Amino acid sequence: MKPLLSIVIPCYKSEFTLQETLESVVNQDFDSWEALIINDGSPDNLETIALKWVQKDTRFKYFKKENRYY
Repeated sequence: MKPLLSIVIPCYKSEFTLQETLESVVNQDFDSWEALIINDGSPDNLETIALKWVQKDTRFKYFKKENRYY
């Protein structure tokens, strides 16, 4: 079944809050969702945390891009 809800989680220098954020998403009663974790070129350790969640739960998807200023 396709997810009914997409949650976009933009991340930059958020390794200290990402764990709590993803726990909050996964603990919701509604379960037909996907979470898109977008790493905006963060220099910290958030990629390691995100990839652990991707391995634990296939509803999490991880994307990494270069940080850009507009």
